[in-house]
Amino acid sequence: MGPSDAKTAEYKPPAPAAGATAASTPRARRQSEGAQAPLIPDTCNLGIVLRTLVPLNLLAMLAAIAATTGPYDAATRFLSMAAHLEPVALGSLVGLCLARKVVNGMRHAVQWTVALGLPAALSLVASLVLHRLNEPGLAGSELVWWTVARVAVAAVVAWLFVEYFRLRARAFSPSFSEARLQALQ
Repeated sequence: MGPSDAKTAEYKPPAPAAGATAASTPRARRQSEGAQAPLIPDTCNLGIVLRTLVPLNLLAMLAAIAATTGPYDAATRFLSMAAHLEPVALGSLVGLCLARKVVNGMRHAVQWTVALGLPAALSLVASLVLHRLNEPGLAGSELVWWTVARVAVAAVVAWLFVEYFRLRARAFSPSFSEARLQALQ
């Protein structure tokens, strides 16, 4: 291998030491180390937070307007929806900001589980708390449906936002091989 070949050689992570297990070898966290692109968006970024909260609140407002007959009922319904929406959304954004650092570089199945499971779990907790405060008359199958519907909606909305930010990142960033080629030049 000549000196010019060293510049164009692709980076390969170091091989594990003899006797090392897969769990003890460090996992690749950067794409330059062979890791896949992170799935969870950077929810520590204020732009991502605003791109998440503004559409969520607008959708909640539109749903409240569509489900009621007057402005007072719409405002009451929106405030009721926001009581569930805001803690789940803000908690999910903070939790995903912290979790992204941990799960970055792991398999996509793990990242998807965290990205969808965290908002669903927070929605479950918020639903149970709000049930005690706002809907004490629900019991049995009504309570189960009320809770499962909110958890499922949280998971679907989280999936939509993760997909949106993932596709947006792919569209606005150069391909990884182009970036690597430019770095070598």
